[in-house]
Amino acid sequence: MFLFRLGERAAWRLLATRPVGPGPLPFGQLGPPVPAPELQALVDQAGMGARISGLAWSARVGLQHRVAGRFRCGRLFLAGE
Repeated sequence: MFLFRLGERAAWRLLATRPVGPGPLPFGQLGPPVPAPELQALVDQAGMGARISGLAWSARVGLQHRVAGRFRCGRLFLAGE
């Protein structure tokens, strides 16, 4: 989990990696919002002692597309698909 100060209009940004949910999200498209209690649980699990008091925007975003069928072909190794 990453939590960092962003600026005046959005004071903090929280990024967290989570296991894939019940259905895959379309690559690069925003999924459903993440409820504030779920975000608060992430902050609590990290032991940060912070409280989410206002939520301006949230969304789930699929980050991995996984196009490559294999990563090695002879001496060639694909990194960063």
